[in-house]
Order: sequence, then C-alpha cells, then structure tokens
Amino acid sequence: MRRWQAIACGAAGIAVVATLFCPPVWQRAIRGQNDFQVSYVSGQLVMRRQIYETAVFQATERAILGQTNADLLDTRPPFLALIFWPLAQLPYGVAWPLWAAIGGGAVLGFIWLWPDRRAAALACCWSGALCCALINGQDLLLILLWLAIAMRIRERRPFLTGLLLALCAAKFHLFVFLPLLLWRHQLWRGFVAGAAALLAISFAVAGWNWPLQYVAVLAQEEAVAHAKAAIMPNLHGLFAAWPHADAWEIAATLCVSAGVFAVVRRADFPAGLAAVLVGGLLVSRHAYLHDCALLLPALLIALPAARGLGLVALAWLLTPVSALAVLAGHPAGDFTRLAILAVLGCAVAGSLPVLATQREAHAT
Repeated sequence: MRRWQAIACGAAGIAVVATLFCPPVWQRAIRGQNDFQVSYVSGQLVMRRQIYETAVFQATERAILGQTNADLLDTRPPFLALIFWPLAQLPYGVAWPLWAAIGGGAVLGFIWLWPDRRAAALACCWSGALCCALINGQDLLLILLWLAIAMRIRERRPFLTGLLLALCAAKFHLFVFLPLLLWRHQLWRGFVAGAAALLAISFAVAGWNWPLQYVAVLAQEEAVAHAKAAIMPNLHGLFAAWPHADAWEIAATLCVSAGVFAVVRRADFPAGLAAVLVGGLLVSRHAYLHDCALLLPALLIALPAARGLGLVALAWLLTPVSALAVLAGHPAGDFTRLAILAVLGCAVAGSLPVLATQREAHAT
C-alpha cells in the first residue's frame, strides 16, 4: 500500500469509527463525563488515604462534579491514584483535556515505536475499542505505549523491560499470564524490582490496611459487573447466559491457560506477548469494550503469519463492526468473543512448528 493510499484508508477509518461510536457520547466526552472522573477523584483523595472509602469517594465526586455515579468506583491499585494527583490539583475543566491529550500522545507513541508503523496506524484508525478507550479517558492507552517500548528494548535492556512490564499492574486482571512470559524470557528481575517499588508506593500513600479496603471495593464492583456480563468481550460474557455458566467458564479458563502456556513456552517473545494479551482478556472477570484496545499489539503481531481461520478472525477483530457486536450483547457479541478465542487457538497451532524446530536443533 502506497503512502497516499494508507493515509486515505486511515482517514476513512477515523471517519467510520467517529460516525459509529462518537455521536451518542460526544457531549459527555467533551464535558469529561467518563471514567476519568474516577481517576480525578482518586487523585484528590490519595493523600488522605480515602480512595477506597465509598461514601467519601462519592461525596467528593458530587462536590467536585455536581453528580455521582454509583457504578464508578476506583478498582485500581493505589499507586495509580498517585499518578493522577498532579492532574487532580487542576480544575476538572483543565485536567480532562490535558489527560485526553496525554492519551492521544500515548497512542501516537505506540504507532511510532511499533515495528510496522503503517500497519499500527491503520489498525488504530479502524479500532472501535481504541476510540472507546479514548473518549472514556482510559489509562490503558499508556500500557500500549509501555508495550511498544518493551518490544523495542527487550533484547538490549531486559531489566528496563521488566520494569516497564511491572507498570501493567494498572490493569493486573488483564495480565494474569504475564509471569509466564517473564519466566520464559528472563525478565523477572526488572519486574520484581518494579513491582516492589509500586507496592511500596501503594502502602505509603494508602496505609497498611489498603488491601482489605481494596478487596471490599472489588466485591462491590463484582456485583455491578455481573449485571453487565452480556457486553463483556471475555469468557465470562460468552457463558453468562448458559446453564451451569460457572462450570463452563472454569473449563474454558483451564483450556485458555494451557494454550497460553504452550505458546509462551515454545514461541518467541512477540508471539508470547500476543498470547498473554489475548488469554488475559479472555479469562478476566471484569473487562469491557475499551479493554479490547490491548488486543491491538497481539493482532499486529499475529497478522503477518495469519492464514485460514486465523486470518478471518483477525479481519473481524480489526474492523469496528466487532466492537459494535460486543456492545450489542448476545448473540452478536459472541462472534467477537469466538474470534478472540480463534486467534489464541491459531497461535497455539502456530507454535507447534517452533517446537519441532527446537527439537531438531537439539538433536543435531
């Protein structure tokens, strides 16, 4: 694809995604009536060690923003609230546009650092999940940047790569398989150092009892999230309406875990990272459309070698229609969930020749 064709295709993608996703939420996004409210209020409360006190949180939200949303609680670790403390010292009307600019800059940084910039740019332009993350003020856009940097520096700076991957703790429930990748590629030293630092910061700003408070908030969020399972792009959403849903979800989680382990053990770092991202989203109990933006690196890694069913699944996931299907709930959303499963299945199948090659080399 020539440059002018890529520019035209990207512009068309932005126009399509903006038309499909933005009109119903433009006014709320402009006013900052989105998930950034949680980050801003947490930044206000972090120095008072009250980010997990629901009554105080909602009272502060009402005092600052004139309203409260009972469904929005801070379910992130305390160190993240400290990151938002500087923004919380600004008026909300200034802090939200500034944070939106930071998120947009993180996406541009991801595109610039990705090995195939053109493919990354086109995937971002056509991504409904990324659009959703941008207008919702999601912090996962920074994780996209960390992952792109980690891909760049892994071989030359393994310790720094581990430190960067420790920052993925901001969305730890989507990175449950990350330890496998750290073990396989000897990145655990930097990760342990980074995780220890983040844990120390969390105790310093939230007090010694924050884990108990945090668990209580997570329990409240679980009750809210269960009612929204139909629009979750994970195994929980896939089986929520089935009889014996928990049993099906546990069985599928075990299968996904085995698949991720197989890929990470046999494949190179990029393929292992893709499996970690896809598998983590699938087994998470709490994920929404904007979290699918973390699939972008995995899809870009898998795309060059995709064939057959894998190519069909990738083509579906790289179009905004897959995002609309998730928002539509059952049964339309199941097409997207099954496509994510198909990507992991094809990754498992694609890792088998790598194992064979390793055995041949060892035998020689």
